[in-house]
Amino acid sequence: MINRMERLFLGQKPIGIIYATIIILMFSSTSWAGSPYIRSAQAYGRQYLYIQDIASYYGLTLVSNSENCEMRNKWNKIGFTFDKREGMINGYKINYLFPPVRENSIPLVSSSDFQFILEPIMRTYSIPKQTLRTIVIDPGHGGKDQGAAGKKYKEKDITLQIAKKLKNILVSKGFKVYLTRESDSDLDLDMRPEKCRSVGADIFISIHCNAVGKRDISGIETFAMTPEGAPSTSDTKPKIVKEKGNAFNKNNYLLAYNVHSKLINSTGTVDRGVKHARFVVLRNAPCTALLVETGFISNSYEESKLGSPDYQEKVANAIANGLTRYGSLLLGGR
Repeated sequence: MINRMERLFLGQKPIGIIYATIIILMFSSTSWAGSPYIRSAQAYGRQYLYIQDIASYYGLTLVSNSENCEMRNKWNKIGFTFDKREGMINGYKINYLFPPVRENSIPLVSSSDFQFILEPIMRTYSIPKQTLRTIVIDPGHGGKDQGAAGKKYKEKDITLQIAKKLKNILVSKGFKVYLTRESDSDLDLDMRPEKCRSVGADIFISIHCNAVGKRDISGIETFAMTPEGAPSTSDTKPKIVKEKGNAFNKNNYLLAYNVHSKLINSTGTVDRGVKHARFVVLRNAPCTALLVETGFISNSYEESKLGSPDYQEKVANAIANGLTRYGSLLLGGR
């Protein structure tokens, strides 16, 4: 239950909410009708923000009922389901760090989700700028570690094939590109993000295939590093420790969202959403990073597609297009 309401002004605690408010006051390019603040509330032991105020700030209309709400205008639709972490942004599935809630008929979203999910997508100019010159692509697994296995293909082979196609595409676009492995060789997890450090990479992309026991499950999911103080998508308990990869939280999410949207558009496959995880390669990345699960090798139909050179080319092109879209947003903002 809500036990405290407070207005957000500069110089007023708590620190995390002051940070969000500074973003609003510093980067707004339009006048905001009404008071220049987003109200906050303490709910379930953490800081939440009024979705109505966020909608007003972004120039969106809030439509709400007892189960869900949506902020929308002609160009954007952001969906929340109360007490669930699954949501939608502009037609693509995302996973909030904490469940949005409705308390005393007031729709609320966590301040962490405002800072690390909504702001990077809605206000690109609120995130750190970076140049994109050098890319490291990490084909998952390799050597003795075959990764997941389908009836015909092995993950380590498909990831290398996609990675090589992606490298060729990015090189043709003028990027300097390195692979963490060029052949079917063993490579420790710690060595993969270390490659970024040795070549001065701006972006790290780790490519994988998924597998589960239920053979009918399919689709693509894209992971960004979990922000400190939040649970990963598969977890319920927050982790406070700040890892190396957390230095790029907002960039990570904007990159993951744009790559994911291009993948879903291009392949037409099941959208399993943009998610958060503390995978070793994301946790230790010294630059903006993401991990893509390109499909389920445990699904016979999807395995067949993943083994197709044409489909691999489609996946590689989509990742490249998401990367270049990310770069153009950093240059142009919105």
